[in-house]
Amino acid sequence: MEANDFPFLLSTASALLAATISACIVGFLFFLLRERLLNGEDINGKWEMSSTTTSSAYNPYIGMELKHDVLVAESHGEISGIMEKKFEKTNSNTGRYYTSSQIVFSEIKGNYQRYYLPCKKDKLHFITTDYGLLRKSHTSYNLTIISSNEMYGSFYSTAANSIGTCHLKKKK
Repeated sequence: MEANDFPFLLSTASALLAATISACIVGFLFFLLRERLLNGEDINGKWEMSSTTTSSAYNPYIGMELKHDVLVAESHGEISGIMEKKFEKTNSNTGRYYTSSQIVFSEIKGNYQRYYLPCKKDKLHFITTDYGLLRKSHTSYNLTIISSNEMYGSFYSTAANSIGTCHLKKKK
């Protein structure tokens, strides 16, 4: 290494440092843009959830279809709300709507997981405490947010170890 190579090394190191700092600043600006201007989908409001049980320790639950009204509130990634069962169709194809005195309700608690890269969809994870007519149970939901009007996913319930799929559509 010669003495006249030293300024070249300094200019290369300073250019590399400047490029690294610039990349960090641009990355931080993209993060702020996504977090403040493009703050994920608005999931607050009233939804209708349709779910189908695909597996259960209690055979009559397999194939059961349920419909719920869901009220969701999201604040800083935390989810809360309530859910009311309004319709049930058993695997024997008999269905019934619940009257106001028969409605089974659930409390919702969970989180909204935002992804900053467009290659991954935002997720909603929540657990309900279900206050049934005979006992209390819990259900875990894992949903992919398709748009501000639609979500798909799966659930697991402690009621007969039931597993299934669910679809939510926002009500207007």
